[in-house]
Amino acid sequence: MESRTVVILGGGIGGMIAANELRRKLSRDHRVVLVERNAEHAFAPSFLWLMTGDREPAQIRRPLTTLLGPGVELRHAEAQNIDLADRKVETSAGELSYDYLVIALGAELAPDAVPGLASTSHSFYTFEGAAK
Repeated sequence: MESRTVVILGGGIGGMIAANELRRKLSRDHRVVLVERNAEHAFAPSFLWLMTGDREPAQIRRPLTTLLGPGVELRHAEAQNIDLADRKVETSAGELSYDYLVIALGAELAPDAVPGLASTSHSFYTFEGAAK
């Protein structure tokens, strides 16, 4: 069987599970590459407890490398462009070719889209917001 490369964009819970499950189920001939800009994973369901002081940052953050199974390649980079026709992803650390692409980038808040929201509200959707 010909070797294939699976690239997963996003190291949140969805991306990590996809990477670990694909690595576990695919032959070692195939590459599984996870692209994530952050070196640490913060467990989002615990952001509420971080915000209320019931958890410390160290209790809900782990180095991403400790959460990925053996054989998952980690690229610390940010996805910048996806070329579907040529099956390539441009990242801040260079270009990656893929045979299969999983996009698990999550959501990005846009508080400026609602006039006045950014200046009158607080969000704990991100680690930084919850720690504030």
